[in-house]
Amino acid sequence: MNKPEITALASEVRQRLERVSVALGGSEEATIAQTDETMAKMKVDTQQMQASMEKIHRAQDPQEQQRLMREHMQQMRETMRSMGGEMHGKCMCCGH
Repeated sequence: MNKPEITALASEVRQRLERVSVALGGSEEATIAQTDETMAKMKVDTQQMQASMEKIHRAQDPQEQQRLMREHMQQMRETMRSMGGEMHGKCMCCGH
């Protein structure tokens, strides 16, 4: 996503992951490799979410839009769970 706030957030997440891994005794090289893997997964997840939002916007039928939105929200919940969190409130990419 070409949003400065997402890029800044990703940078902050990367730095925090590196600090936590080093604090837990991981080598700097292992920490960087693990962080790169995590960031790559986050990038794929972000691209999938962006693609789902594009489908929602292209859908003409309101029922189809609702179905796609439910799928999008489920995808967001699964992504948050995989990162050890939960989704509270509104979706940060679509505001629903």
